[in-house]
Amino acid sequence: MFYFWRSYTVALSGSTTRRERCVGCSHLFEYEITCEATGGGHSPFFLNNAGAAASAQKRARANLNRALNEAIEPVHCPACGIFQPDMVQVLRERRGMRYEPNKYAFERIAAPVADAWRAACAANTVESYTRFIEVWPTFSWHAERQIKGLKYPPHLRKLVSSLFWIVWGALVLFIIMIIAIFIGERH
Repeated sequence: MFYFWRSYTVALSGSTTRRERCVGCSHLFEYEITCEATGGGHSPFFLNNAGAAASAQKRARANLNRALNEAIEPVHCPACGIFQPDMVQVLRERRGMRYEPNKYAFERIAAPVADAWRAACAANTVESYTRFIEVWPTFSWHAERQIKGLKYPPHLRKLVSSLFWIVWGALVLFIIMIIAIFIGERH
């Protein structure tokens, strides 16, 4: 017996506003969380395509609601600069258990992120970008890209890649030459 079906997948995205009360200063602040989720439906023998599509939509909506309810986005308190305990845990999962994000709370409220980024870019060193990541961990993507560019410049990557292919080609030619000599001696 043959079995055939049609699968449906629905992808949804949504956002919600989360309200937090700071454990350090009791300041009430809000931030927005955005999530994406998918859901699937299955129609055996193409008998319930509409039902499978509706099921995929329903599952995607349920998964999105669950993701929005469970998501924790690290956002520092705008009044005192600290991250809340559940946010600290998320940051430690990303940056390592020894990372202490609240160590830099004063620096986060002393200067806006844009000023800190401009200062890191002006210095343009691995150390300045690393320091930026320590103080502003939620904005680390750009700094990590800059560090990668400083450590492994594009022309160096291109040179290493070219050398790799040259060595690989020389090795292949050497093996072909050894095989040719071996065959020539046998005849």
